[in-house]
Amino acid sequence: MTKLIWALQILVAVAFLAVGTMKLTQARADIVGMGATYAQDFSDTQIKLIGAAEVAGAIGLIVPAATGILPILTPIAGVCLAVLMAGAVNVHASLLPKWRGAAPIQRSIEAGVKLTGVCLQKMLLELDAGDL
Repeated sequence: MTKLIWALQILVAVAFLAVGTMKLTQARADIVGMGATYAQDFSDTQIKLIGAAEVAGAIGLIVPAATGILPILTPIAGVCLAVLMAGAVNVHASLLPKWRGAAPIQRSIEAGVKLTGVCLQKMLLELDAGDL
């Protein structure tokens, strides 16, 4: 089991290291050109900060546990990376696109809706914009 956990940690760390390094070294226009259209929604500085957080998280997944120096930092790095990834998705408490807006629950109650749901959408700078 320990070998499996290490293999998964290394796999995740390599992925975050690669993506974070790309964000740190490439211009935002180049990142968008590679198909990562989400980069249009962030400034150059924000993209670099996200990349730095990903690289730091990747290092934190491996180095503390491997060296035995402050190994508690390894699960903390994992949680921080999970929070970083969760920040890229918006959980909307309604069935989109019908109940778009700032108060979807209230609007569905006012309309007498008996059954509703939850949608996930890609985060954009605009209110309730983006693919479902």
